[in-house]
Amino acid sequence: MPAPTGISRQLRFLKGDGLGQQSTKQHEICNRFPHFGYTSKSRPRGPNMSYRAFTPLVFAMLCLGAGVTQTSNKPSTPDQRQTIRVGIAATMNRSNRQIIPTWERDQLVREMQRLRSDHKSMIVLEAVSLEATAREDAGPEAEEKGCQYFVLTTLLNPSRGPGISGGPDGSQRAPILLGNTPPNKALAVNFTLVEAGTGRTLAEGTATTPVEGNNDIRAADDSMRFVAHRVASELRSTRPPTID
Repeated sequence: MPAPTGISRQLRFLKGDGLGQQSTKQHEICNRFPHFGYTSKSRPRGPNMSYRAFTPLVFAMLCLGAGVTQTSNKPSTPDQRQTIRVGIAATMNRSNRQIIPTWERDQLVREMQRLRSDHKSMIVLEAVSLEATAREDAGPEAEEKGCQYFVLTTLLNPSRGPGISGGPDGSQRAPILLGNTPPNKALAVNFTLVEAGTGRTLAEGTATTPVEGNNDIRAADDSMRFVAHRVASELRSTRPPTID
């Protein structure tokens, strides 16, 4: 029988001379042509060893990334929140408008309750009604009721220039009205945010609202909505929470 040529050897290898011969041929080819596969010296000790070693590493990296993401996006827990009590004094009327001081106080309390919490802040605001209207009376009452701050509001008549606004609770300088609304068709609510205990003024401002259909109460309610947003913003931006 003639000796097998190179082609017949390759055919015999492809058909297989047994597992042992096939494994030997694979090693020979890989040693002669390393770029086709691993050599016998670099061959791993088990099938798919590289894949099995790589898979747990990828899995561990994915789990680590998911844990970091969950930690960074973790919402504030109740233990991390800080409650700030804010006393709301009855509105002082120094204008010729017809309002109910305690009604406007309660309206501001309701607006503050709507802004009680914010998902971007760890501060929770708790509005507390005060019976006092004047600063010297509201301060001690706020402290007695456990409030860290209190809010004073005063209803005024706006004017186009320097002037005085007067009403049942006295008079003071009138706020300047901007825009095209006539002064007799608008009302203004002046507010002051005070720190209880120290009497320090934290913020103050004026909300001006047009009066439609001679409805003074509705216009005053709209002004209280603006005051509530301003007070909540001031407390959350200037009073960072203290975590023990």
